Amino acid sequence: LGYTHLATSKMGKGLPHPDLPALNTFDALESDQDISLQPRLVHQESPKRKPVTGPWRFEASVFYKYKQDTDEMLDRAFEKDFSQTKIPTSGPLKKDPEEAERVREVLRRNYSVFKDVFKHYASAFSSEI
Repeated sequence: LGYTHLATSKMGKGLPHPDLPALNTFDALESDQDISLQPRLVHQESPKRKPVTGPWRFEASVFYKYKQDTDEMLDRAFEKDFSQTKIPTSGPLKKDPEEAERVREVLRRNYSVFKDVFKHYASAFSSEI
C-alpha cells in the first residue's frame, strides 16, 4: 500500500513549488520513514583536459567513434529511400523509363546533400514536433 510523496519546496513540506508541475513524485511504502529528495548539484567542475597541441584532427577528437558516410553506405541508403518513392511510376516518368533513370541518377549524385539538409532541419526543429 503506497502513497504519493511530493518533494519539499519553499512553500512547505510536501507541497510542490507553485511555478513547477509536480514532477518530483514517487510511490513509497508506508514503512519508508525518512524519505527526502536531494537537489542536484548546482556547481560541477569539468574534468581537467590536456592542452590542445597541433591542428584539430577527427581521429583525436571526441567524435572519433562516429562513422563517416562512405559511398557504399550512401548507395545503400539511397536505394532504400528511392525504393520507397513513387518517382519511377508517377506522371510522365512512367511512360519514359530513360528519363526516370536520368532523374534517379541526378537524385543519387545529390543524395549526400539531401541527407545533410534533412539531418539539419530534423535536428534544428525537432523540439517543435
